[in-house]
Amino acid sequence: MNAIIGFTSLAGSHIDNKELLKEYLKKIGTSSEHLLSLINDVLDMSRIESGKVKIDENPLHLPELLNDIRTIIQPTVSSKQLDFLIDTVDVVDEDMIADKLRLTQVLLNILGNGVKFNKTGGMLSLRIKQEKKWYIRK
Repeated sequence: MNAIIGFTSLAGSHIDNKELLKEYLKKIGTSSEHLLSLINDVLDMSRIESGKVKIDENPLHLPELLNDIRTIIQPTVSSKQLDFLIDTVDVVDEDMIADKLRLTQVLLNILGNGVKFNKTGGMLSLRIKQEKKWYIRK
């Protein structure tokens, strides 16, 4: 919600700069989608508690996911004056099958804790490492 409010304010103050306005609106859209997903997660708590959570298996492009993560977390990172680094190690396969909503939620929870428990002016990093391929046999 902070990202939506912040980027809305920035958009309003740069209304004459079309390119900057487009960038802010894109970030507002990404943050809004995440907020909606959080609201849906709260509404799904009864399913989680009953063990009836459905994991969506859809194609996911890792750079797109990481860009969304950066867009959402950046306002809180900046407000605490943290250096923020996303590092990919030996990632060859950027396309995968995953539940984007759940993966985003997990990563944002981890990064949110990193911001919360970090000192002002500190460092926050996220490292994604690809291990050897493995397959589930059915």
